[in-house]
Amino acid sequence: MRIARENHKIKDTLHAKELFRHRNIRNTLVYITIEKGLFAEQTTDEYHVKVANNVEEAAKVVKVCFEYVTATMAMEKIFQKHR
Repeated sequence: MRIARENHKIKDTLHAKELFRHRNIRNTLVYITIEKGLFAEQTTDEYHVKVANNVEEAAKVVKVCFEYVTATMAMEKIFQKHR
C-alpha cells in the first residue's frame, strides 16, 4: 500500500518504477491500479469544512483527518477534508 500512496503523490510511472526498484514496469502498473481504486473517491472537489476558534477545537478536527487551510481575519482556523 505504501507504493500506491507514493505513486498517488508523484504521478510519474517511470519515477515510481525506479523509486521502488521494480525490474518490470508491469509490477509498477499493478500498484497504479491499486492507487486508482484507493483514491478514486477523492476526485471530487467537495469538502467537509470545520472552523476552530481555539487550540482545543483545532486539535479535535486534526484528529479526524481534517487538514489546515487558512485563518480568518478573526484568527479562526479553517480545516477541510474530502467528502
